[in-house]
Amino acid sequence: IEDVDVSILIGPDPASPGNFNPHDLVIGLQHEGVDVQLTPDGLGRQSAVFDATFDDESPELFPILGDIFGVFQPTGMLSAFDGLDVFGTWTLSILDPFVPGEGANLVAWSLQVQHAPLPGSAALVLLALCGLVAARRDRPALAARQ
Repeated sequence: IEDVDVSILIGPDPASPGNFNPHDLVIGLQHEGVDVQLTPDGLGRQSAVFDATFDDESPELFPILGDIFGVFQPTGMLSAFDGLDVFGTWTLSILDPFVPGEGANLVAWSLQVQHAPLPGSAALVLLALCGLVAARRDRPALAARQ
């Protein structure tokens, strides 16, 4: 892994839409024994929107007031996953420390992972390219012999 970004969409729970307060949520991402906190410890502020992407390179800090919409720096560093294998179990954890189960519904989440090609894969591609170059060089010589 060279870089990880996380996108999260949370909406009101249809069973209790009036209690939606995404600023209460503490959200984390876990993979291969590494745990990164994305949001600050429950801020307790009211909001109507949670549609956020977390990216270490973002200049924007997580908002403490108002709607949560845009690209923000996570509280922890997603670069903690750098160098790990992309394969395996990724777990998104969402906790409401104020009123557990209060009105939030995870609608969608996704990972955008950039990773370096495996060394063996790069070697195979290089070997194939060398073979193609060698085949092209031999082709005119074969035509001249016939």
